[in-house]
Amino acid sequence: MSNDAKKEEKLTPVSLATMVGQGSFFEAQGKEYLIKPLKLKFVSEFMGDRLATNAPVFDFVDEDSVKKLEKWIPRVVYKGEHSLTLQDIMNDEWDTDDLKRMWQTVLQISG
Repeated sequence: MSNDAKKEEKLTPVSLATMVGQGSFFEAQGKEYLIKPLKLKFVSEFMGDRLATNAPVFDFVDEDSVKKLEKWIPRVVYKGEHSLTLQDIMNDEWDTDDLKRMWQTVLQISG
């Protein structure tokens, strides 16, 4: 089997909602959220903020990183039509694994 064929086998089907930018459903601590893709106008800014998407515990080490989380979470995490804040997801008892999976979802659906 060629490498291209192997790659095609590993690809997860993308829902229509994701393809048209409506987002992807995400579960954390038994609650359901909607994760929306990054808008193109924010990609450069997001990359420049260098969030620790693979190890989100490091984003809680200093005030500047926490401010970045406070900026980005409302842009991508929703409950119904309402965007959520860092405090909202903390109130919902998210842990670092939930935050890591959320960032993985954002990056996956954002391309």
